[in-house]
Amino acid sequence: MTEYPRSLAGRIAYAWSAPAASWRAEWSGPPPESRLIALAFGAALFLTLGPVAAEAIRPTLALGEERAPWFAARLLIGFSFLPLALYLVAALFALICKVFRGAAPGDGGSWKACRLALFWSALASGPAAAVTYAVGAAINAPEAASLVAGVLWAGLLAPMLAAAQGFPLYRVAIVFAALAVAATIASIGS
Repeated sequence: MTEYPRSLAGRIAYAWSAPAASWRAEWSGPPPESRLIALAFGAALFLTLGPVAAEAIRPTLALGEERAPWFAARLLIGFSFLPLALYLVAALFALICKVFRGAAPGDGGSWKACRLALFWSALASGPAAAVTYAVGAAINAPEAASLVAGVLWAGLLAPMLAAAQGFPLYRVAIVFAALAVAATIASIGS
């Protein structure tokens, strides 16, 4: 393996080229909780700004002069509650992985390993997802943009989660398929 990049942009690019190796490099330590919180807030930034940018490009809400409060509320909710929701989803993933006998390296299948996989994959896919939302708004295809953003995230999350839980490589396809289905259901529901 080449030397792991130190800059965030370099680490994100590396995550796209080798997601499982990127997770292992991020895990070396393992990371302190403060770093996981920073990753969760970074992911929340992109997960919030993508839909907000899409709404600014092509308004879909009939709010008229009430647009500013909507944007403020969306940003407040995204930056305060979304990181908490990511923690809950990571806990759910940890429970599901325990059922399938996942075992995080040196940590016995921990919630921390799932948090890193979820937060790091969300942050790494965040810039692409934000651009996807903006393009979807520009071409008037917000549902397709939401689906593509979910699949991009699942494409990074599946190998990272498999690495985090010590799953054999053949399970990556199963994990990816399950996450793609979940992303599809979520995009249809939103």
